This record gives sequence, C-alpha cells and structure tokens, in this order.
Amino acid sequence: MVVGTVIPDMVIQNAWVLYRLSAKYQNQPMELLNFRREICAEYRLLSDKTDAATALRQITHREGVPFVAES
Repeated sequence: MVVGTVIPDMVIQNAWVLYRLSAKYQNQPMELLNFRREICAEYRLLSDKTDAATALRQITHREGVPFVAES
C-alpha cells in the first residue's frame, strides 16, 4: 500500500459514511464509486478556474462541510 493514497482514501470513505447518514442520501443514493467520481468531477471543474485549496473550499462550503487548509 502506498502511503500517499491512504489519507485521501480515508477522507473520502469518511465523507461517504457521513453522506449516507444525511437526508441527501435518501433523495439521491450513491454507491462509493459514484461518490468518488462526483468528487473528482467537481474538483476538476473548480480546479480549472482556481487553485486546489480554493476549489476544495468551494466544494465543501457548498455542501455545508467546514474546510480547514493546512499551511
């Protein structure tokens, strides 16, 4: 296992678990693979226009999730 991919995988897994507990899941259920694809699609759309940290901040703000960037 490559250490560089473990943390992003854990973050996405945790976000998916929280998504499954949300009301949005009842209206728009998604499997983990589709959830990951949605994250990638949103990130690509926003990262073309902005830097990576700003793109993540916009995604999480829209979904009501706090985002704290590490310096």
